Amino acid sequence: MQGTLANTIADEIRVQLSASEKVRLRTPRRVNVIALDYYLQGNYHLHRLRRGSVDEEAHKAAENFQRAIDQDPGFAPAYLGLAYAHA
Repeated sequence: MQGTLANTIADEIRVQLSASEKVRLRTPRRVNVIALDYYLQGNYHLHRLRRGSVDEEAHKAAENFQRAIDQDPGFAPAYLGLAYAHA
């Protein structure tokens, strides 16, 4: 579904994609479940920042996001979470 959406957006804004880029957009990205689990744990701790010890929760969030990145360096949402944890 993401590939279809990406192709539709590219068509609408008239971006010229190479054949290899089109294939890459049609090919679903495999999800590393371990990285996803660490990412979700990081989000849990980010959302707890308002309720608990800010430093402790931020540290736990950053730790989990970094573990997600270590498991899957291409998992972009983990980088965003890590940035939020350090903000």
